[in-house]
Amino acid sequence: EERTETDDRMWTDAPGEILNSEVWTAEESPYYVNSSVSVREGATLTIEQGVTVYLDSSASIDVWGASMDVQGSHEQPVVFAPRPGLSPETPWGGITVMTDFGVPEEEGPSSLSMSYAILEGAENAVRVDTSNPGAPSATASLHNTVLLNNGCGVSASDEGGVSVTESIFISSDYCSADSSPT
Repeated sequence: EERTETDDRMWTDAPGEILNSEVWTAEESPYYVNSSVSVREGATLTIEQGVTVYLDSSASIDVWGASMDVQGSHEQPVVFAPRPGLSPETPWGGITVMTDFGVPEEEGPSSLSMSYAILEGAENAVRVDTSNPGAPSATASLHNTVLLNNGCGVSASDEGGVSVTESIFISSDYCSADSSPT
């Protein structure tokens, strides 16, 4: 991560790879994801309440054999949104929770736990994909989350597990892994 200052405005550039557990804090917010971020095997990315994450066109957060814990609150949700200045025709990629590196015995499960978050303007806001039925689990749990103006709000492969409770979908469909919005 690199803290940057321009015109007295501070932000943090997100790293391209997270190999060890890391916490994104409101004090260091907003975070800019200029290209995709990979949360790698065994690491945990924790995002605290009040954090804003801006993502560039097609940029995503990919959770591979790792976990991501988004801990917003009613008063201070975590916000994932397109980088300011992007048009609606250039969405950010989304958050992908996946397994199957090709060597199932060397993989761990992948998980996303999200409470009190807003995901806006993504191509596929949350995607859970376990490509290989023998691979470890890939799961996502969304609670009190708003999915707003996304191509797909949530999609999952047949083997991926998704739980969505007390959440709102606005112009964000549920999609199967092999289809367009339904």
